[in-house]
Amino acid sequence: MYKKAFPFFAIMFSSLICEEPVQLDPIIITAAKTDQIETETIKIQSPHLVDYFQNEPGVLIQKTGPAQGSPYIRGFTGYHVMMLHDGFKLNNSIFRSGPNHYWNTINGSTVDKLVISKGSVSARYGSGAVASVEAFSRTELQKEFYTRLASADSSVMGTLKYDFKLGNTTIYLDGTSNHFGDMDVAKLGELEGTGFDEYGSGIKITHPVQNGLLTLSNQFFKQNNASRWHSTVDNNQSWEGTTTGSHLTRDFDQKHNLSYLRYDHDDFFVGYSRQSQDEIEDNTRSSTDVRLSGFNVDTDGFIGQWNAIPNTHLGYEVYIDHVDSFYTRNGVVRDDTPVGSDSTYIDSGLYADHTIWLGETELRLGARYSYAKVDIGKYLNANSGLVESLEKDWSNLSFGLSAHHDFDHLNVYGGINQGFRAPNLSDLSIYGTARSGVQSQPAPELEDEKFTSYELGFKAGSNAHNIEVSTYYTDIKNAIDSTVISGNTFKINSSGKAYVEGFDVVVHNEFKTFFSRTFLSYQYGKDKGKDDYLSRINPFTLGNSLRYQASKKWNLQLDNRYVAKADKLSSGDQTDTQRIPPGGTPAYFLSSIVFNYIYKERSTFSLGVENIFDEDYRVHGSGQNSLGRNFYTAISLAL
Repeated sequence: MYKKAFPFFAIMFSSLICEEPVQLDPIIITAAKTDQIETETIKIQSPHLVDYFQNEPGVLIQKTGPAQGSPYIRGFTGYHVMMLHDGFKLNNSIFRSGPNHYWNTINGSTVDKLVISKGSVSARYGSGAVASVEAFSRTELQKEFYTRLASADSSVMGTLKYDFKLGNTTIYLDGTSNHFGDMDVAKLGELEGTGFDEYGSGIKITHPVQNGLLTLSNQFFKQNNASRWHSTVDNNQSWEGTTTGSHLTRDFDQKHNLSYLRYDHDDFFVGYSRQSQDEIEDNTRSSTDVRLSGFNVDTDGFIGQWNAIPNTHLGYEVYIDHVDSFYTRNGVVRDDTPVGSDSTYIDSGLYADHTIWLGETELRLGARYSYAKVDIGKYLNANSGLVESLEKDWSNLSFGLSAHHDFDHLNVYGGINQGFRAPNLSDLSIYGTARSGVQSQPAPELEDEKFTSYELGFKAGSNAHNIEVSTYYTDIKNAIDSTVISGNTFKINSSGKAYVEGFDVVVHNEFKTFFSRTFLSYQYGKDKGKDDYLSRINPFTLGNSLRYQASKKWNLQLDNRYVAKADKLSSGDQTDTQRIPPGGTPAYFLSSIVFNYIYKERSTFSLGVENIFDEDYRVHGSGQNSLGRNFYTAISLAL
């Protein structure tokens, strides 16, 4: 493995030639260093939205199942990472602490831009925003058909976009249908039962109104028969010592629907959204143990921001969740539902930020008052054994300070930002199965989590040759964690103190026909009280993308990534024996290549090979190995 990796390691040390003063892309300092990802070329190699982050330093893409991906951004995932679509929050009160699969209910094929804030942004987005990802739909007219075919999972993906204007009104239409067959991985072969289907549709209508733009949109996405494969009897081969599954089936159907109305004016914007998140889990453990559970979350969202004062933003957000859930076992209705039913959860806040320039130094100050309230209609109290109700609320004032200074060949940035997360329905009322079969219980006594993030970094060089280094440390108080109370049952508590620290390095070199981007990331985190590692710590990662641009018509790109052994396991990781081997997830090296031919604007042909050396590997914490050698082709055709 190391011999294969050696040529790629050498690229890391490419020289930095300062031909001209550095003119960097704007750093958006809401409360943290922010990176922007243009998705057009990434879509060719990445079937789902979460896969777009795979070459981002400090980000681990964990997949409980092939349809169930969740990014760990600098050690945080689930309800600690705020996901927004066109400015509206996707997160709701049933998101759990660990990896969840709701990210895959955003249609990545129709997303044109992603913005990642890797540090705390609670001063802007409130509860749970220890990091954030903003997805934006297209704003330019497109008429195109996109398809991607791949060999290792027999996948067929297709998206049609058809946009047009009627007078001053612009209409954006799209439809998506994707089929994924069973995965073919190195050594273990075909993983029966890993296939699934998904489809979606979208419409967006914009119309100029009085110095502003009125937008009406609906986005729908659905997945069928997405297996939590590691739990099932299809997982019948041990890998590096993992345990096999025992359930006959554990399939999920899930769908997400987002409708919104938004008015953007020169001096302000206001918006209203209505979202619906539905999930049904069909879990047959044996012929005499058939379980069906699920929930529905309807969310009303109200947002607004005033920008009339120079360099200042004042805004508000109110999201109201209406939650119902159910659970039957062998047809008998039970009270231990996945989350409390007949429930309401309010997440609201007022925020302000102001930018000040002191010479060449830009300072940005942010503050937010957050208020959250839960009203659980009914849930089963594990202590009393009775069906009870619960009302509780939390409030918080979070601040953020970020700075950015420009020198001739150097940009320096840093920040100190507070974070906050109020317990949600998942914390307070959850009954369910996590990791490799452990059972969770409600914890209605929880307090809110508090975070303080520190970051310092710089970017030096020229436009063509530069290096960026960022270091970070996040301190956590009242960390919500789980404690085993008996056998395979655990309960959530909020008494912990923990931290995450690390650094990321990115080296970019641009020559006449060659482009190189090399990154490395290191991460470490511990629970101070338990003297235990935090779960799913991202192992040391070193990656490189090398592109040869022969002409404007075609290019060839080689991607390499080395991931070290993930052996810093929490006590919970050590019990997750279906997903994590004893002693940790083995190291691996991946190499992929793709040829892209552009025959006219927005019409491209791509042919690629992923995992060229057919590496036998698993991304740390995932429920199955990743694809073996995978041949694929992607075609975008302008209509």
